Amino acid sequence: MKKKKKYYTVVAGLCVMIAGALFLCGRSEAALGRDGVVITLETEQRAGETDGSLDPAEPVLIVHVCGAVRNEGVYRLPAGSRIEDAVIAAGGFLPTADRDYCNLAQPVEDGQQIRVPTRAEAESLRESRRQQNDGLININTAKEEELMQLPGIGQARAQAIIAWREENGGFQTIEDIMKVPGIKESAFQKIKDRIKTGD
Repeated sequence: MKKKKKYYTVVAGLCVMIAGALFLCGRSEAALGRDGVVITLETEQRAGETDGSLDPAEPVLIVHVCGAVRNEGVYRLPAGSRIEDAVIAAGGFLPTADRDYCNLAQPVEDGQQIRVPTRAEAESLRESRRQQNDGLININTAKEEELMQLPGIGQARAQAIIAWREENGGFQTIEDIMKVPGIKESAFQKIKDRIKTGD
């Protein structure tokens, strides 16, 4: 009888030890991260404070920043952000960027694409905008393709116009275009109402 009691006591003790071991293993596994590193609540809170994550309760603006910035991509910004904030989120301007082209104080809109042009791109955009405003082609700044939009001006004459203005410092008046080889009075009459020499 004593042997049976002793046997039951040993079995019960083993069961308690096994149950305790299983409980501890379960807690250890729950505390392991994906890489097997123990993560405490304190660590999780600290990571949330330093990773720049946004409060899920606050409105969020999603914008696409591209062009002459260090890190093009899609960024999540808090409501009320300005274009300057979007540029900063993208790592700032590249050295070639035209920093004055964009209005950095302009509020950001959700889904907006913010393109920062280089200085060369910005000048081309400004010139195109000026031409669109009055519909006239500036013969002192127009590119070959733009000059070819004029009646009677093919590729050869467009190249001749560009070569003449580079050699002579530009056209002072629209009539000066008749100094270009191949452009005479008859050709001038066809284009005089569509060209200009300045802003």
